Amino acid sequence: CKHNAGAHSLARMRDSDDIVETTIRTMTLDEMDPSVRNVRFIHVDTEGHDIKVLQGGRDFVKRQKALPFIQIEFCPYTLQQHDSNVAELISFMDEFGYEAHMNCTNVLGKLSRHTLREMFYLWAKDTAMLDLILVPCR
Repeated sequence: CKHNAGAHSLARMRDSDDIVETTIRTMTLDEMDPSVRNVRFIHVDTEGHDIKVLQGGRDFVKRQKALPFIQIEFCPYTLQQHDSNVAELISFMDEFGYEAHMNCTNVLGKLSRHTLREMFYLWAKDTAMLDLILVPCR
């Protein structure tokens, strides 16, 4: 992104005319070395691809000795720009037994699935975001 050095993306935002192309090698979490089995925290900040990263990491998460905490950037606007939605996030959470939390002045505040859905649709046209922390509840 020519206007924001921290906002690079692997895919073009639907409403962006700010394009610079380059070729890079990528891999999913599932393609990582299978001997990596003790990850306790995953931080994903991929400018709207966060849910896609989780979807490409199901086997990686399954093979961990214990479910890792996962932090993602929850920005409904950018998620939608990359064809993601809150139902995909909730499906991932349900599959593994995660609860969503947000940082409330260094205390984790639990967010219900209903609240996540509401935030997703209320913030659909805004750039509002928060760091969402997925906490294992099993």
